[in-house]
Amino acid sequence: SVFIAGRTGFDIDGEFHGIGDPAARADQAMTNLKVLVEEAGGTMADVLMANVFVTDMHYYTDYQYIREEYFVEPYPVCTALEVGRLVSPNWCLEVECMAYIE
Repeated sequence: SVFIAGRTGFDIDGEFHGIGDPAARADQAMTNLKVLVEEAGGTMADVLMANVFVTDMHYYTDYQYIREEYFVEPYPVCTALEVGRLVSPNWCLEVECMAYIE
């Protein structure tokens, strides 16, 4: 099993994407998850759970559309939580996942 802690809108070079655009942040977070799952030898089809933390539930809608670009049915289970804030005030969304890779 592979557990990947919260990914946000930062790319591999540490540059933040999507300021003012929650969909772009969600896309970058999912790209980050995909890269890490693949580096562990898996694919996004191996992801069993992908939880999302948002600072406003309106951002969850953006995440739902983006998630469909990275996962196929049956989708991984997901718990969506609205939180008061994330580590940085610039963050509005964070995604974590668990994958089973044989």
